[in-house]
Parts: sequence; structure tokens; C-alpha cells
Amino acid sequence: MTHKWSISEREEHWTDVVVANVSAMHTKNAAKVYLSAAMLMIKLTDNILDNPDDRKYREIKLRNPRIRDEVLKCDGAEDALIGMGWTKRVIDMEEKMFWDRPDSDFERLKLGKTELVKYVSMIREKASDDPKERERREREEIMKVIHTDKEARLKKYAKKEVTNPAPCPNTAPPVLISETGPKHS
Repeated sequence: MTHKWSISEREEHWTDVVVANVSAMHTKNAAKVYLSAAMLMIKLTDNILDNPDDRKYREIKLRNPRIRDEVLKCDGAEDALIGMGWTKRVIDMEEKMFWDRPDSDFERLKLGKTELVKYVSMIREKASDDPKERERREREEIMKVIHTDKEARLKKYAKKEVTNPAPCPNTAPPVLISETGPKHS
């Protein structure tokens, strides 16, 4: 028989709920799915913590493409948000989540963010040990260098072309006409 927690008991154990929900979110999903959702959830949390008086950061529209495609596709992410203090409501026939808790409850958000960051770090650390991931990052760095070099050369070439235009190869030299006949210069 499972224990039915009263609201006050749940409020007392919110730290356990946050930790358990974020952990479940991590274990239920592939690393890429978790990272995508976690990074956006961290951003949402930072927006509230950095702008505590701005009400626009305290509302999430669940039909928003990034929320739908990144957060809601991650199994357990919605439960993690609820554990962090977000509440889900339907307003004007649209599902939304709200952070409408008192500012003194920011500890929930901070703990949620800490847990999200912990698993993001673990995934990234594991990926850095993976030879395929290391090779992919090295290729990415090489491509950045090539791209930067290419852009620099194109800018340099464009400058030379503007300041020192080359003669057009299909243009015939000017013909001077005098009394004695045409002369080519």
C-alpha cells in the first residue's frame, strides 16, 4: 500500500521530490534528449532568478515549439518542473505552467538547477572520455579554423579587388582615331 502524502507532507519533502524527479529525468532519457531539456530548463530557472520582479519569466506556454520539442519530449521533465515549484493550469484553453510561488521559495528552483547541472556535467564528462566524441570535437575545431581562415581570405581578396580593380580580360584596348587612321594604344 502506497502512502498518500498530504499537501503539507509534500511541502516538507520537496527537496526529495526535486532530486528524485531530476534523477528520473536523467535515467529515463538518452543523453542528447536530457541535455536539450535540461539546458532549456536551466535557462528558464536562470531567467526567474536573474529577474525576480519580471512576471513574463514566470510563465511557460506549453505550446511553445522549444518547450514542446525539447522539454516535454523528455520523459520526466514536466514532473521535474512541478517538483521545482511550477504549477500547470489551463487558461483561455491553453496549457501553461506558472511559477507563482513566493520569492522565499527560490530554493526549489536553485536546487532543481543544481541537480540539472550535476547531470549535465556528468554527461559531458562521460562524453569527453568517449573517443568518438573526442574525434567529433576535433573535426569540429578543424572546421572552425578552416572556416575562419576562408572568411579572412575572402575579406582580404574583396579589399584588394575594391582598392585595386583588375582590368577586365575581355575588354579590347581603346582605339584612338586620328587623321591618319586608327591607332591602337
